[in-house]
Amino acid sequence: MKRILFLIIGIALLGASFSAGMWWQKQLYLDICLDLGGGVNPGEYPICVIEKTASSEPNEKQISYACSDSTQIKVRLIEQDFVQVSILQQGAEIIQFSGIHSISASGAKYDSSDKQYVYWTKGDECMIMKNDEIIYSGCKEVN
Repeated sequence: MKRILFLIIGIALLGASFSAGMWWQKQLYLDICLDLGGGVNPGEYPICVIEKTASSEPNEKQISYACSDSTQIKVRLIEQDFVQVSILQQGAEIIQFSGIHSISASGAKYDSSDKQYVYWTKGDECMIMKNDEIIYSGCKEVN
């Protein structure tokens, strides 16, 4: 009788430790993934971001544009996801903002964090918007 009781207790403990291990593993998994379950069934629809191997220096590109009114736009594009934009008139910087890549139907669009400015480029042209109004357009890339 004691053997059966110890066997039952042993199986119960083994099952509990296995279950706790699975719970811990799931929590660890959810800590590195975005849960899209909406709180109803946590972890049912996770999406995970695979970390890119970091290179010693980011992939960076400098782009210059000349506008018809002699305004210059200088853009520093970092890893296709982030831009730093400087707008110059007569060599003096008048506007500077940083932006992150956002969804666009055509071309590449970058919104400033405060959503006040937009840098939008397609081909070798760009435009700058401020508060949903175009303030510079038809600016051509120069070498």
